[in-house]
Amino acid sequence: MSNFLNYFLYFFIYSFGGWICECIYCSVPAKKFINRGFLYGPYCPIYGFGALIVTVLLDGYLNNPVLVFFLGMMLTSLLEYVTSFVMEKLFNKKWWDYSHYKFNINGRVCLLNSTLFGIMSLFVIYVLHPQVSDLINLIPLHYQAWVSLILFLLFAYDLFNTIKAQLRKNKDIAEIEDCLLELRQVIHDFSYNDEEPLSVQLQAMFDSTDADERLKQVLERVNAKFKAMQAHQPYTELRLSKAFPNQIVSERLRNIRNSAEVIKKKLEKWGE
Repeated sequence: MSNFLNYFLYFFIYSFGGWICECIYCSVPAKKFINRGFLYGPYCPIYGFGALIVTVLLDGYLNNPVLVFFLGMMLTSLLEYVTSFVMEKLFNKKWWDYSHYKFNINGRVCLLNSTLFGIMSLFVIYVLHPQVSDLINLIPLHYQAWVSLILFLLFAYDLFNTIKAQLRKNKDIAEIEDCLLELRQVIHDFSYNDEEPLSVQLQAMFDSTDADERLKQVLERVNAKFKAMQAHQPYTELRLSKAFPNQIVSERLRNIRNSAEVIKKKLEKWGE
């Protein structure tokens, strides 16, 4: 039981430390404070998991700092790559992109950051973790249990609400795509090139003919879906856009946004 509580508290301490590092790393170049993190709270779980992986798996190699550096570098880079891949598939966004860095792999990891992770692994194992471990061991077990319970409940609530907001957005996108499929059928009836992106097809049709009532109804329904999606999660989207300013949306979402802009302009023109 005590080992479990220790690891749980290690996770939160290193997640908080990672959040501080990320905020400093991103805020200094931007010359403004950036609340870096996928979740609302002041923690970056990927750092917590990374520190646990390093401290647990590399404990047997403490007599070989060079090996600790390279293994720490590889393990944390693998964690970052997998995290990037999973988050992109779940939320239709690439949350960070290192494509402009030399020696990157699919923009998910790069040599510079991996080297920094290796250095951080050395710092954690040889300097920080012994101090953290001693500090945790000074706390009576029943206090560890209460603190862990409170942190777990706060973290679970945070995680649930953040993921719920992002999955709700995925649902909104799916509903919009259903409307856009109907819109494509209308475009097909007007005999426009189905191979072009939807936004290009829409613009070509608007430039060449007056839309009939059927088209107008579909456009208004699509536009209403866009407005509903924006109204569902304004704060979450604003926070994440600031936390991850270099995030790259999927091609699927980019096409939807381009189509939305064309639809919005056409509806505004009809309203004049």
